Amino acid sequence: MLEDLPAEILYLIACHLPTVNALVQLSRTSKRLHATIAADNWRIFRAFVQKQFPGAKVPGFWREAAQSLTSRSRALDKHAVVGRFVFPPQATRIGSEKAIRGDRPTLGYRPALDTYETWNGSGWNDRREVLAWGAADELFLRVKQTGSKSHEKWIIFSDLDHISSVDDICGLHILNPNHPAYEEGTEHLIFARARGELHHLAISIDEPSHEYKQVFETYGLGIERTDLSNGEEPILAAHMNNGTIALYNTASTSSRVSEFARIQIDPAKKARNRYSKFLSSDLLAIGTGRIDDAIAISSITNQRISVDREISLNLVDYDRLDSSTAIKSDVNAIAPLSPTGQVFLAGWGDRGVRLHDLRSNAEHEQTYRDVTDDNPIYCIQPLTHNRFIVGSGGEALVKIFDLRMDRGYSYLDAKPSMRSFARASPKSKTTTATINTLDHQLQNLNLNLTSNGTTHPRKEMSIYLSQPAPTTYHAPRPQHHRPYRGAIYTMASPSPSSPTLYTGVADGVVRLDFVATDDLLGPDRAWHAAPLSLNLASTQHSRRADRILDLSGYERPDPANSSAVVRLRTQQAFREVSAEDAEEERATGWDRRWTRLKDFSSWRRAL
Repeated sequence: MLEDLPAEILYLIACHLPTVNALVQLSRTSKRLHATIAADNWRIFRAFVQKQFPGAKVPGFWREAAQSLTSRSRALDKHAVVGRFVFPPQATRIGSEKAIRGDRPTLGYRPALDTYETWNGSGWNDRREVLAWGAADELFLRVKQTGSKSHEKWIIFSDLDHISSVDDICGLHILNPNHPAYEEGTEHLIFARARGELHHLAISIDEPSHEYKQVFETYGLGIERTDLSNGEEPILAAHMNNGTIALYNTASTSSRVSEFARIQIDPAKKARNRYSKFLSSDLLAIGTGRIDDAIAISSITNQRISVDREISLNLVDYDRLDSSTAIKSDVNAIAPLSPTGQVFLAGWGDRGVRLHDLRSNAEHEQTYRDVTDDNPIYCIQPLTHNRFIVGSGGEALVKIFDLRMDRGYSYLDAKPSMRSFARASPKSKTTTATINTLDHQLQNLNLNLTSNGTTHPRKEMSIYLSQPAPTTYHAPRPQHHRPYRGAIYTMASPSPSSPTLYTGVADGVVRLDFVATDDLLGPDRAWHAAPLSLNLASTQHSRRADRILDLSGYERPDPANSSAVVRLRTQQAFREVSAEDAEEERATGWDRRWTRLKDFSSWRRAL
């Protein structure tokens, strides 16, 4: 019998179960199995998390971590998302009063965005999250504590009296607690203004004040964007408006820091450096805008910079609709998928996102494409080890892509909740039916199943963030305004285990929380909603700037089927979700907030 096996073998079996639900059922079959699984403060869930969620760095709350990560994966499978604008109810202003603008920009500001979170309590929800973004000339900073001692504080910084568009913040990075400059109660930030200022700023939180720590020398050159590597001594890269990239050591103790290296374009080649991204602490990928070396990957040390690999546009499956037109070799977005930087995603000029593996001789491994959208790719953000999000350059589109192959692991059958597991009353003995159930679950490790066993085809979705931001340069908008049709400029997530994605749109930041409606309405709703500060009563009729949005989107057709019907879906308010919607969720796999499609509800055809 299963319960007669040694504890070590039971532990190995449990570690290979595909879902939390399988662990729950196994623990309920006998007292001995329950004791084995619950031993060492639920140590078995550490193995489960590390196996099923590689890359998710979490503290030692393994049982709660399994619940939270499983919930996020179920939500992504169901395309369950809650959208809200991030807007300060009140904030402390430091530096100076609101500046006088000397020009009339026709477009809203483009948020430069960064965030991180740390655990600082005795439970999974005891977290401190820091969020900052550049709002034109101003810097918005939010420090939020969740859990047993929850609180929130907003600070707005600007020390300019007269401004124009050249004073806009075009790069922003928060130094995390591992940085040598970090101080308790103070947030250290590096920010750049388009006119060429590049500063290290410290903001005290408890008694709001600011202090400039360092100036990074730019020698009068304007700045287009910046990036910061990870590691104990991060490297700062600044794209100058003359096409060069300056590299700085942020661990320097000098008040004025000069670059230790500068990447210069070959004068014989006219293209400018278009984009760059740190893949790791010592690998930098540059989208050059050229053909032969469209992406150049360089190793960076304090002594030298050496090119390790060049990826040619001619050797990837580049999509050219018209052979007579010039090739757009731009690479506008890059995102690493592994800590070593050997595997990364790149958004190319043909609107395709390609997976590159530097360990392979191939120029790329896979191409992901949305055939319904012909806008350029502005940003890429990995979300879990098997999905990534793309921000489009137009139509306010956020696209969710699945990295898994056709038959990948799914967490849709992850119910009941972990708290039910903790309260479970084990049966007296193992039954043949239970063993058969476990065998069936192991056989279906790679199937996409709901909790009732129904198989659903994999689906990928694009979501519109078409609601306009609640402010225009921090002034209230009129009640009647047009939907937003612009770009998704930037994206950031607090941590690899977070269900939250912050997206920067013109004049604002939209928060997307991937959490399933049945979790928010179920018996553990407070546990799920509290860290997200979700008030389900906040509907589209509320005047609050951070009200819950009713989003819309569509399931993308297979790229090989360009004639497929594309059908628009819309979300409904939580209070409008009915029992029929719950049945529809079980039948289709879509979260119950997405309204049911009626016959002949096609919206448009893909071109």
